[in-house]
Amino acid sequence: MKAELVLKISMLDNIEKAEKNRDEWITAYKKIAKEYPETEDMSLLLIDRINKAFKIIKSREMLRLSDSFCGDTAFMDTVVEEEAKAEAELDGDFPLGNEFDAEFALPYFQIIDLAKIQLGLANQVNPGIYCEYAYDVLVRKGFLCELDGRWRDAQHCYRGVPTSSSVQNREDYCCHKAEEAGERLYKKGMELIKELNWGEAWYPLYKAAELEHTEAMAEIGYMTAYGLGCGRSVNEGLAYLRRAAEKGSNYACRIIWEMHDNGFYDVKAAEAKKWCEAAAKQGDKKAEARMEEGFDLRPVTEILQEQIDKGSIDALWYMAMELSSAENEEKAVEYIEMAAEKEQLDALLFYAELYGNPSNNDFYNEEKADEYYRRAAEKGSEKAILALGDRSLKDTSVPFWKQATNLEGITEKLREQHIAQFAWYLLAAEGGCIGAMPHIVTAYYYGYPVEKDQEQAFLWACRGADSGDSYAMYQVGYFYENALGCDKDMTAALMFYIQAAEAGVSDAMNRLVDIYTNGRPGIPANKEKANRYLFMSGVGRD
Repeated sequence: MKAELVLKISMLDNIEKAEKNRDEWITAYKKIAKEYPETEDMSLLLIDRINKAFKIIKSREMLRLSDSFCGDTAFMDTVVEEEAKAEAELDGDFPLGNEFDAEFALPYFQIIDLAKIQLGLANQVNPGIYCEYAYDVLVRKGFLCELDGRWRDAQHCYRGVPTSSSVQNREDYCCHKAEEAGERLYKKGMELIKELNWGEAWYPLYKAAELEHTEAMAEIGYMTAYGLGCGRSVNEGLAYLRRAAEKGSNYACRIIWEMHDNGFYDVKAAEAKKWCEAAAKQGDKKAEARMEEGFDLRPVTEILQEQIDKGSIDALWYMAMELSSAENEEKAVEYIEMAAEKEQLDALLFYAELYGNPSNNDFYNEEKADEYYRRAAEKGSEKAILALGDRSLKDTSVPFWKQATNLEGITEKLREQHIAQFAWYLLAAEGGCIGAMPHIVTAYYYGYPVEKDQEQAFLWACRGADSGDSYAMYQVGYFYENALGCDKDMTAALMFYIQAAEAGVSDAMNRLVDIYTNGRPGIPANKEKANRYLFMSGVGRD
């Protein structure tokens, strides 16, 4: 790296400017090391680097002023060779330690902020506010996103700076890095799916989809629509699938038309045909064969009535939804009533929520709400089971898992209500409800409203983590770190903390900051990783 770049000066600046910047860099490093003692060793190395860069420039200036400047070709060749070697030693394995990054970023940051970045404290750098020149703010934000591996966010920042060719080139670089990261995460997720490990596959595929990897979007859409490794949401799954289909994924097109064929009323025949036709045009043989079979494009109400006549109770509900969207509310209510009479789950939940809403004065009826929730729970509805648990709380709005951390003033009456709520949540967890599992862990861990049982707490944390719940991953890590309900295993704890932190769990980030700051047996301290997770946690940022 050029010595001028290290000192943040130009080739036209004089030796006085170089000396001034050298002193400013050294002051910045010392100030940061005093505030963050863990950066002291690196600060000393960077101070030495700054002094070496200044020495190169000073030697060059002395040579320029001497009589030997360009007078002896052999001598000058030796000088140039030695200077090149000295400048090569200025490169380093730290942020801004390479010419590519430094040349781009240095003009946009003050020396004190550049020093923080080099010392792994990018989370302490404020990119600025929009009363400044907005383009500079966007570039600074973009570069800080790069340092955190958020390539698409960086790309979007740079996209807002159309007047600079260097920034546009940086945008292309981030696009390439995002594509690389997306492909790597996608392959990792698909390998886990081959092992039928849907829970662990979800996160890398989700991150790849965030990076706009088309096939990852399609896979996440499929998993979400069918509830594989994550909570089920047909609408959310379809949103991913449609985005992937629009970007040309034949796989996404196929999943959408197969959802229609499998009775997902959210996908109408016209949409199914649209995506099937798109895949067929790209040479998909299965799509070509499906197009030959044709799609039933009759009015949806006509198709639904035919299915109702054949005994489909789900068709009753979807008929009601179609009629409601057509503003035929009176007829829609008739079909909802028929669906509820036949124990159709959506209709039961509809009435449960209608009667259970206190703000709905015309229909509010606690007994009827409980009746419909129980009927829905008997049909296996997680939503109904959890609602019955929450409705057990008559004298408090604080659930058992929050109350467990503060038992001051707890009456027997409140404990009994929390026991009832816990029983419903345990029933949901035993039925596979991922969202209930961390709350069961909390109850067994604290011993409220049930007896303390660390082995049960660890067991339920593992079940939640295996099902893909990010907070449960943090809980498993905590149990391994503290030997609660299991043997102490810091390697396993670290693995689960990382999984949880990367999924956005701040408690896990905080644990990683502590572990990487202070180190543990078998886990050396790592300043860069500690600062990365500190940055992710948002601590110290506006």
